[in-house]
Amino acid sequence: RYALEDWPAKETRSLGRNLQALVAGLEIERHFSQKQQEWLAMNNGYMAYRSDNCPIRGMNDAAHYYFGMPPAQLSVAEMALLVGIVKSANYYNPFERPEKAQKRRDQVLKLLWDKHLITEAEYQTALKEPLPTESHLP
Repeated sequence: RYALEDWPAKETRSLGRNLQALVAGLEIERHFSQKQQEWLAMNNGYMAYRSDNCPIRGMNDAAHYYFGMPPAQLSVAEMALLVGIVKSANYYNPFERPEKAQKRRDQVLKLLWDKHLITEAEYQTALKEPLPTESHLP
C-alpha cells in the first residue's frame, strides 16, 4: 500500500488523510493478489523527484528519467539499479548518494547471480558499469 503513496507527504498529512490511506491499503490487499500488488508497486511506486518537485513513478518513467530509454533497452546493471531504488528512492538516489546507490545495485546484482538469473560474465560486466550522473528529462 505504501508504494502507491508519496512518502514525503506523509509527514504533513492530517489524520483524515492517514485514515484514507489506511483504508485504501486494506482495499488493495483485499482485492489484489500478491503478484498484482507487486505489479502495482513496480509500475506506480515512487522512484524519484525531478528538479521541479514532480514525482517520477513506476519503472517506465524511472528508466526514462535515469537512462533516457525504455525499460526493454536497459542493461542488467541499469535494471538492477532501478530494482534497488524501489526500496527507498531518496536514500538510493544515484545523483545524491552514488555510493549508497552503487552498493544497493551491487547487492541486487549479487542476488541475481546467486539465483542463476544472470551469468558470471553478465555479473562482472554489470559491476563495472557506471551509475547515471544526471537526469535525462528536462
